[in-house]
Amino acid sequence: MIVVGRDLPGGFECSVDVCVVGSGSGGAVVAKELAEAGLSVCVLEEGGYYAPEDYGRFTFAESARRMYRGAGATMALGLGDSPTIQLVTGRVVGGGSVLTGGVCFRIPDRVLDEWCEAGLTEMSPTKMQPLFEHVEREVNVTETPRDLRSGSTALFVSGADRLAIGISPLRRNVERCSGEGRCTTGCPTGAKQSVDVTYLRKARANGAVVYSDCLVERVLTRGRRAIGVTGRVLGGRRGEPRGAFTVHAKVVVVAAGALHTPLLLRASGLGRRSRALGENLTLHPGFAVGAIAPSRVEGWKGALQSVYSDHLAGDGVLLLGMFADPSLIASRMPGVGKRHLSYVEQVPSAALFAGLLRDKGRGSVRRGLGREPLVTYRMAPSGQVRICEGVLHSRRDGARGRCRGGDAPPAWRSADT
Repeated sequence: MIVVGRDLPGGFECSVDVCVVGSGSGGAVVAKELAEAGLSVCVLEEGGYYAPEDYGRFTFAESARRMYRGAGATMALGLGDSPTIQLVTGRVVGGGSVLTGGVCFRIPDRVLDEWCEAGLTEMSPTKMQPLFEHVEREVNVTETPRDLRSGSTALFVSGADRLAIGISPLRRNVERCSGEGRCTTGCPTGAKQSVDVTYLRKARANGAVVYSDCLVERVLTRGRRAIGVTGRVLGGRRGEPRGAFTVHAKVVVVAAGALHTPLLLRASGLGRRSRALGENLTLHPGFAVGAIAPSRVEGWKGALQSVYSDHLAGDGVLLLGMFADPSLIASRMPGVGKRHLSYVEQVPSAALFAGLLRDKGRGSVRRGLGREPLVTYRMAPSGQVRICEGVLHSRRDGARGRCRGGDAPPAWRSADT
């Protein structure tokens, strides 16, 4: 059952065995497992609930306003010479899983080995393998077929071939994907197996109740035990408070993500003695390089992401073929007036190449303005060097894929032109 908070006339009160705060990849899994075990479960999500047919009618800007936290403008402020990093986080039933490209990588063995050395012996590669397999079955993780490669990805592959860089198909959590290329605004066909259509659906089938538009403001405690939560129901498009709610629970699970879990715990008076609360935030910074091809690419036709290269994996960098919503690409073009329009007219010929970095920097999360966090982050010096290397490789890939500079925006020109 889903209760759409914005449709409620006011607040509510209920009692359950387990209250889960957050409906993303963490909260949804907990809700499903506990509901299947026979416990009564309530899931509270600050964001709204939307069906696949809703995603299809939203523009990119409307999707960002409705489903992205901060309309997609949440940032980690760089400390020292670190850059500011955009943080893509969801505020919707299903959390960030609704807004990703569906890419599913297993945690590499070398990373698990490091965790074991740090004392997390239950997370060894051998012990994690059956768990990975279980999750992959739940969300249908499969290789992306060649016929779903977009024109942008085809250029990425062509350039990589000329540079003798190995390419592999990405594994994604999808079922009957038709290559709509709208992954980051919610899959309009329901093909992407995000947690709202997998784990949460199974949780609801076993009696769990999911409440959307419900902002949890405090975890209630008695002595050293959590006994429930309180908060406000948010109504209307602007999220104005509509009424208060209280959920009484034997167990409270806070799964509000790396940015909001520390804020909720701190606001509830929990973990104040811990020096780790809100500290040691880690990110995997990403980058994108744009290029203009001599002919139409129409990169929006096909899977948003379908191939990758581990050519730089030893340096902690993964290279990816990708694309983005055309309106987003157009908004990143420089200039005003006719100059800007001349660049926008080249979007059908645009290609994007991207990468992800395993950084060893650290950040922190503090209370910011309103109910949003203030996030700061300091990249490791080695990470800044490696991300520059990744950008250069991506630009060379674009050049070998026969993309050009020429009339392209300066920041989009290939390194070799």
